[in-house]
Amino acid sequence: MSLEQDFQSQLFADRYELVNGVQMHAENPDNFQIPHPVLKKHVGVGHFVQLRIDTPRFSVHDDAVEKCYCPTCNGEATKPILSHDHPASLVPLPKQDVPSRGWGEDFWVRVTERDGEWLSGVVDNSLYEVRLHEIP
Repeated sequence: MSLEQDFQSQLFADRYELVNGVQMHAENPDNFQIPHPVLKKHVGVGHFVQLRIDTPRFSVHDDAVEKCYCPTCNGEATKPILSHDHPASLVPLPKQDVPSRGWGEDFWVRVTERDGEWLSGVVDNSLYEVRLHEIP
């Protein structure tokens, strides 16, 4: 199976999906930054890329602040986004106890394979919402 086919067939638990960074950048160009296509074509095996996963299944909880802001872009969000600032293999942090609430999550992936524009990799953070989206 090709990387594109792998991408098209992947499913995550609780209706989680990878967020389309190009679309988010088009909707929020000042707040959601992505690399220029010239830089993206040089991403290769061993490099790190940051992804976001989210789900429409869960909403903001009653004890959350009135307005949520994305820690990555500082833009207003419809619900909190949990964020990992660095790949864990580069900047190891102690395990943090964050309750699963069904929020979005930014995390780092180390690229293990590339086929044209398609990348495959391994998660390089301990994800907070793993109990819900089941990404190892």
